[in-house]
Amino acid sequence: MNRKYYGRRLSLYRVINFSLELILAIGTSSALGAWAIFKEGPGEKAWLVISGMAALVALLKPVLNPTKNLERYAMLFAGHGDIYYDLEIVASEVRRHERFTDDLLATYLNTLARIKKIAASDDPNPSRRLLRTLYDEVNQELPAGNFWLPENAMP
Repeated sequence: MNRKYYGRRLSLYRVINFSLELILAIGTSSALGAWAIFKEGPGEKAWLVISGMAALVALLKPVLNPTKNLERYAMLFAGHGDIYYDLEIVASEVRRHERFTDDLLATYLNTLARIKKIAASDDPNPSRRLLRTLYDEVNQELPAGNFWLPENAMP
């Protein structure tokens, strides 16, 4: 679920960052402002709004710092993805061997340590609405009835 959460957050912040950059590019372009459409009537007022938005974005962008969030969400998405795939391998091998081997147990414990380490960078106040959506999504993809642990699982 963490991988899905940070994938969605990463996508959102990519759109936000692109939108802010686009507003800045358009609003600060003197070439665009020189177009005849922006010289009179509604075009003149539209250009005032566009350049005003660009000025506001230029002031707020350093405070909002979407680039920092993009970097953090990219790191969390990749980190949780690595953890997810490592746990998938452990689960697959437990099914194949019908027990935890010493190597699998070591991999599992190493993965748990990485989960603890990456959790320090997790969102302190995650979106509850997004979490509910993803919880339902994950439960449809991975129903609880699909999980089992062999009786002699532990070494």
